[in-house]
Amino acid sequence: MSRGKKNASWISLLLIVGCLPGCQRKVVDAWSPNSDAARQIRDVVEPGESSQATAGLAKEPTGFATLRGVVQFNRKPNVPAGPSASGNDAKLCSPDDSALENTFLQVGPNNGLRNVAIWLTKPRRIPEDPKWIHEEYQAKRDAVLTGKDAFDQKKCVFVSPMFAMRSTQTVEILNSDSMLHNTKIEGDPGGGAAGANSGISGGGKVLYEPVGYSNQPFKVSCSIHGWMQSWMLVRPNPFFAVSDLNGGFEIAHLPAGIDMEFRVSHEGKFLSNDVEATRNGKPLTIKSGRLKLSGIEPNDVIELTFKLDAKNYE
Repeated sequence: MSRGKKNASWISLLLIVGCLPGCQRKVVDAWSPNSDAARQIRDVVEPGESSQATAGLAKEPTGFATLRGVVQFNRKPNVPAGPSASGNDAKLCSPDDSALENTFLQVGPNNGLRNVAIWLTKPRRIPEDPKWIHEEYQAKRDAVLTGKDAFDQKKCVFVSPMFAMRSTQTVEILNSDSMLHNTKIEGDPGGGAAGANSGISGGGKVLYEPVGYSNQPFKVSCSIHGWMQSWMLVRPNPFFAVSDLNGGFEIAHLPAGIDMEFRVSHEGKFLSNDVEATRNGKPLTIKSGRLKLSGIEPNDVIELTFKLDAKNYE
């Protein structure tokens, strides 16, 4: 064996022996994360003004614009009835044995589709800089989402079938029912968004701090009531939105002067090229849920429309 290989072997052995007493790692409960540890992890996962965050950003924003739009069907789709409650809590969930609310396909009076998520995917890194992130967003960066902004479950369904938040925020997971719910958050290992699984007694609540982000929406379910399902999107920046019952959405204070890519999905399925998409009345290409926007000037209002074929959702 050569002298160099012998030295490398001795160094490897010393590292292994030295690490035995001190390299144990502590697993942190996802529901009760250590705040300091969470910040440290977040700094690694989501660097802010570091060179890694700004690498590859050849341009700087020239101001802010507004992105808004609407998602509608070409006609009124046939919406099936919601699920039926079963098991020991059936009478508590539905005292008259009627079907529960259908949260999977919620269509408004103008054929608008609720719970469509749209989020920025490129640039991948957004610096923590006032040129990029408006002061209105900065003020809510570390907010704890409570009350109407919390994630709730009521009448044995999730109140928010598509819930979105920033990875720097914390959200209250509420149980407005009288029975026990077991809220299982899948998380996204790819982006570092933590998974969690905890029973929440009637009227109770827990805090969820995702630490990392998700590349796309992930599932939330109740292990006790199998029909309960929702989706959650956790992003490292504030440039996302979820459509309301009229199909409308808006992202304010979008950085202008930057070429961008967004992704759009509903119930975990990406909108594709069978959707008629327009930007301010002109055709817009969308493929696998991805769409590109460029030529954004300060104070622009970008109007997007997505026309869906109802038969594809029946």
